Amino acid sequence: MEPKEKVYEVVDTELAGFILRVQPSGSMAYYVSFSRPERRRNRVRLGSSKALSPAQARDQARAVLADIAKGHDPTESRRSAAGHTLKSFLDKKYRTMGSREPQDGNGHSGPTRIGVFGTAWDEIA
Repeated sequence: MEPKEKVYEVVDTELAGFILRVQPSGSMAYYVSFSRPERRRNRVRLGSSKALSPAQARDQARAVLADIAKGHDPTESRRSAAGHTLKSFLDKKYRTMGSREPQDGNGHSGPTRIGVFGTAWDEIA
């Protein structure tokens, strides 16, 4: 496939929902497109055309479509596998930073508590 000025998609004639997306830069990736129960279209990226042959990508697409037919939502399983939302990441990595008491040069704790996010945290939490 040759890149064009705009992104375009090539739909597979053998497997409904199997797509090759071609970027203007020339990079290509395989996707599976499917409908959710509430009739919204969604897609899952299978991988780059550099990493997968068309046959490998088609096999992966068949597996994803089979899971969808069994009622599994591949986007949900990938989200939960990622493990973090922005809120959980901030809670785990940075929220505790604001609760530590600063120490002076002698290692003594001071009475001041510094909030890293100030009131902005309350707006997203």
